[in-house]
Amino acid sequence: MMERKTTGYFHWMKVIGICALLAVVLEVFVFNFRFFQSMFFEDVEGVQVNYVGLTDRGNGVYNVTAESDAYIELAFPYQNIKNIHIDMKQEVVSELYANGVKITLSATDEGNAYYYDMPSQIIVPDNKASQYLTLHTAGKADKIKILIQDVPGKNIVINDISLNAERPVLFSVFRVGTVFMLCLLIYIFRPKSGFYACEYNPKKKMQRLIIIGFALVQMGMFAILTYKVNYSVDPADTPYPALAEVLAKGQVYLDIEPSDELKALSNPYDNSLRQADGGVAFLWDYAYYNGKYYVYFGVIPALLFYLPFYLLTGHSFPIHLDIMICSAAFVAGVLLLMHQLVKKYFRKTPFILYMLFSAVIINGAGVLYLALHPDFYSVPKIMSITVTVLGLYFWMSAKKDDSDDLIPWRLALGSLFIAFCGGSRPQMLLAGFFAFPLFWNAMIRRPMKEGFKKKNAVWIACFAAPLILVGAGLMYYNYVRFGSVFDFGANYNLTTNDMTRRGFVWDRIGLGLFSFLFQLPATVSQFPFISSSTFLTNYMGVTIHDTPYGGLIACNIVLVAGFFLFKFKEALKEKKIYLFMLMSLVFGFVITVADTQMAGILIGYAGDFAIFFFLPAVTVLLSLAERTRESEYRDSWYRIIVVLCALSLLYNFLMIFVNSNIGINHNWYYKVANAIQFWR
Repeated sequence: MMERKTTGYFHWMKVIGICALLAVVLEVFVFNFRFFQSMFFEDVEGVQVNYVGLTDRGNGVYNVTAESDAYIELAFPYQNIKNIHIDMKQEVVSELYANGVKITLSATDEGNAYYYDMPSQIIVPDNKASQYLTLHTAGKADKIKILIQDVPGKNIVINDISLNAERPVLFSVFRVGTVFMLCLLIYIFRPKSGFYACEYNPKKKMQRLIIIGFALVQMGMFAILTYKVNYSVDPADTPYPALAEVLAKGQVYLDIEPSDELKALSNPYDNSLRQADGGVAFLWDYAYYNGKYYVYFGVIPALLFYLPFYLLTGHSFPIHLDIMICSAAFVAGVLLLMHQLVKKYFRKTPFILYMLFSAVIINGAGVLYLALHPDFYSVPKIMSITVTVLGLYFWMSAKKDDSDDLIPWRLALGSLFIAFCGGSRPQMLLAGFFAFPLFWNAMIRRPMKEGFKKKNAVWIACFAAPLILVGAGLMYYNYVRFGSVFDFGANYNLTTNDMTRRGFVWDRIGLGLFSFLFQLPATVSQFPFISSSTFLTNYMGVTIHDTPYGGLIACNIVLVAGFFLFKFKEALKEKKIYLFMLMSLVFGFVITVADTQMAGILIGYAGDFAIFFFLPAVTVLLSLAERTRESEYRDSWYRIIVVLCALSLLYNFLMIFVNSNIGINHNWYYKVANAIQFWR
């Protein structure tokens, strides 16, 4: 069933050459088929141009004087109109539509005596493909109107408007490179690929180089997205720099004094009361307690980044840099955690499946969304995901492969990272319970059976000390702020609703589970092919929610595999990992419910529980690959695994352009959109 040789030099030169040739041929003859089509268009004669709501400033510059009805009308005798070329831009460079112009075309033709509208389009000056629009009129047309939108009072530059224009060959290096890589990946991941015979072994130099290269690419992608998004407000106006400043003074409350009007309110947490009669002055999204403002966001990011930087420089630590560092650490953490999972429990895993599953987790577990939204809300979220993954890696690697003995420093480092969850997103402290299936034998069962030894005391000390020290620090921090060691202060947040009276309501659970996990994404026929879903509920109360784009499991369909954990119960019990993965699945649901109850249904919270669903799903797929390795159905199962992973990766790639600032005002959006929609 395995191909004997796929790694020879000449073989690979042949494969690369074929993939490259195929990419170029597709680019020229398929993706540019409109060029060949336009060669046979007839010239349009007798065109008269009329400008309405536009004032000619000369040299192709027009001022849009009309508020909503500025248009250009092209009139001509009835003729076959196949396309239109529109080259226009805003005179003063603007971020709106990447300096392009939004237009709506209308036409009259043999089937329509009056104007009918076509879908709106955006003409981007730096994207030639956006300037050629294929038309499908009802027979011959005699008038076309170009409505100019969203730029009243501005000057636009019109370089060309022409009908039945011959479209040039728009050779896209980006598209050629993408198609080349896809062809190569299809070849590598095809069911009969010899790569499935190559087991994961990081001691091999080539595998190490591929892993390092992949890690650098992922880290670079997150960093570039974070930098390019330019999402955050001035760091000085955000909670973490403010927290660093007061911590440097040895205090836990802000120096900003709440207004007398806020103090006088009967319920300062009631947003409608704060806004009544012109409103009172208050700090949005800060905790207000006993006449003081506090930062309720987890303190660990402040202690690791913002406070040291402030003490050294006197300046605010850049939020973007925080996100970049954590996302890079997360990438490394996932690769290391997958390394331990495969090394300890699935030694015969194909290397390409190790890489594929790592990519799925890295891009699907919530960090991509946070990198695209690098604001202060994302700071504790990405910190908690990162320290959870790193903590689990060090805990899992603390156990020696040939015995139940533990490596103390790894044990301590794992506990330290897990403890950091409490100062980032406390609900993720559930990861601490993984210590039971991981260390029960070494710390409890064996000492009870063989007697308590010095090394057992060392292990327990290394395991417990970081948890106790960090926990005690967090408890003290909570106590001096809010008078309770377990009160993190989120309920005193001055936000859209009164968190002090939110409580736990059973009727919220179903809506939260559906919206967070199982709601299907809405799909559309044009890039990015995903649209916002409808949020409907009969819950008769306040529901805090974002615009939904589909649930985590519904959109990362590979996660469905986790629900088949019981099918591999015996094999996983033998590997002593079944309880770990069962707990992970349960924790995923528990945290989903907790987030629903504590704050609401907000898309950014998916990172709190995503990793707990990905781990059992990947474990099931690893078990499946192991079980079917010599089966006659191996090829079919490999095909299913690859397709499930590819669909999850595709969804998360498209989400880059759906719910972020890399949307219709960003050049990247149009570069990718027009590269994909070559048929426009």
